[in-house]
This record gives sequence, C-alpha cells and structure tokens, in this order.
Amino acid sequence: MPDLERTKAALRRSPFTIAQDAYYPTETATYAHVLLPAAQWGEKLGR
Repeated sequence: MPDLERTKAALRRSPFTIAQDAYYPTETATYAHVLLPAAQWGEKLGR
C-alpha cells in the first residue's frame, strides 16, 4: 500500500497537476489543476 499521507502532501506541493479519470468526483481530482476526461469501455471477451 502507498503511503497515503506522503502522496497527499506531494500532490498539495505540486505546482501543476493534471489528472485524467473516467469518473468524477474522485479524491485525486481535488488536487488537480487540470482535469481531463477519460473514456472507458468494457472488454468483449474478458481477456
């Protein structure tokens, strides 16, 4: 497991953060200066 508090501190210190996610809102989106949409799709054969 990542050190969550260390990760949050790094995101707060970041001068410019871009996040991309298929869902909104997310915890990471709160730290992003730019938020990009992501496409999602299902697998046809489950591979």
